[in-house]
Amino acid sequence: MDDYLKVALISDFKETDRKVVKGDHCPVLLYKQGETYFAVDNRCPHMGFPLDKGTVHDGILTCHWHHARFDISSGCTFNLFADDTPSYKVKVEKEAIWVSKQPSVIHDFDFHLNRLHEGLAQNVSIVLVKSIIGLLNYNKGLKAIICALGEYGVKHQVEWSQGLTLLTAIANIEESLSSETKAYALSFAAQMIASDCSGQPAPRRKASLSGNQVSDDQLMSWMEHWVLTRQEEGAERTLATAIERGSPLPFLNELLLGSVQQRIYADGGHSFDFINKAFELTGILGDEKLLEILPSTIKATVRTFGEEDSGAWRAPIDLIPLIRNEEKLLSAKILKIGNNENSDDKLFELFLGEDPQLILSRISGIITSGVDPFFVAQHLAFAAAIRLVRFPESNELGDWFSPVHTFIYCNALSQALSRSHSPMIVRGLYHGAMSVFVDRFLNIPSAKLPTFDSNGNKTEPELLAEMKEVLNHKESWNALPQVIVQYMGHGFDEQRLIDKMVFVTVREDLDFHKMQVLEASIQQAKSWPHDAESRTTLYVAAMRHLAAHCPTNRNQSKLVKIGMRLGANEDVHIGE
Repeated sequence: MDDYLKVALISDFKETDRKVVKGDHCPVLLYKQGETYFAVDNRCPHMGFPLDKGTVHDGILTCHWHHARFDISSGCTFNLFADDTPSYKVKVEKEAIWVSKQPSVIHDFDFHLNRLHEGLAQNVSIVLVKSIIGLLNYNKGLKAIICALGEYGVKHQVEWSQGLTLLTAIANIEESLSSETKAYALSFAAQMIASDCSGQPAPRRKASLSGNQVSDDQLMSWMEHWVLTRQEEGAERTLATAIERGSPLPFLNELLLGSVQQRIYADGGHSFDFINKAFELTGILGDEKLLEILPSTIKATVRTFGEEDSGAWRAPIDLIPLIRNEEKLLSAKILKIGNNENSDDKLFELFLGEDPQLILSRISGIITSGVDPFFVAQHLAFAAAIRLVRFPESNELGDWFSPVHTFIYCNALSQALSRSHSPMIVRGLYHGAMSVFVDRFLNIPSAKLPTFDSNGNKTEPELLAEMKEVLNHKESWNALPQVIVQYMGHGFDEQRLIDKMVFVTVREDLDFHKMQVLEASIQQAKSWPHDAESRTTLYVAAMRHLAAHCPTNRNQSKLVKIGMRLGANEDVHIGE
């Protein structure tokens, strides 16, 4: 009986059919039905309410808070939104009733991984949350979660989704996150992926061109044609052929990212960003997943419309012929990448200028002089971040859309240029620069970056706590950035700041764009010196955008909090 606890006597059930007893890890509901005793975790697995307040009829235990029903013998739920509740073995020895210390089903690594898959398939949030929390207790849990979510996402929907973008963004910065923040962030991504895939048909991927022996140039020519004529099947078969023949990653980057750049700033930068994120997820899961992941971007590559198809970039200055002329000049030259020793440390100021022709021609001159395009993209992304920092509260909330997507695009462009210097991708610098130019009117009047108060004496923990507090109320958009400026000005630990910025972002009921902006700011900050003010500016850009949309109801994060408390064996319903 070493594996059991003595919890009650038979005589305890003379006038009742139930009793809440203290288990080894949690309160246990001991229930008598006829002459048989059953034991289950007394906390409803949905939100922790006490199951002893429910009713039992015909072997079905009902929790009346949300009317979830459970098999009293196994703890399995008849209502998938609630999750199963752990059951315990019961032994009766003479007058004593004993309950097993461990649940009938051991919640080990494999159990949590299987439940993660089930939660994705059934789109059950509480199952996803609890399985992620359980897996994070193991050293291999994080990798298992990212792989499971990524593989499920690409196998159960036809095209690349917001959830996969969110997952990749989180995976890119997970090394800076605490276990608690990882639980919130990954739960957010898991729920979005499950929702994206719910009710979607399984993709039927197109096969490669069997026995194809054509050159890379021919494959590139085909892909450009399929994109321009919006032929999905031809594009997918061309991509599959390139992958199966073992084409190197730089060529695959050029094949997709270069082809989509035929349209200027395709779909407001979304297409380029989604394709770039697919390459990043491949880098996380492994190159053997190329044929599973990259075809999911074909729709984002082919079904696009560029700024040449609308009027926004046509007036008061028609930017389209200016861009096309520079693209033509660039394509005629062979880029020779040298070094950045003589590069302009204030290059970003060029992109905040008022003369589009000067901006475009300067980009061409800088690139053809041998400067690394990644360096140019780094400064371009920083200029886009400044647009967010200077975004005034007099604008409408919906006006964030344009500069936010400009910044996300410029970050994606810089990541792509770190993998390939193909002129077909480099021309994206023209697109990003003109998007920054178009956004200039959204900086009138210009908001000011908060300044560091050297007399401020708040400690690091106080400033981190203040980050959460200022988002609990509707305040000036500068309230949170001011905390960031003070924190960075004092030289406090930057990794803890990143962790807190991610936490306050994913606890809100917001779309994936907020996390995209934050991930972009973190990725860009890595390219600047540790003590540079530019890093502060990048973080302020993301937090100003977040503050404009807060607070929310935070229903999403409440679910994670409940899951963590259940996982910690707390009696949730007693109080906060």
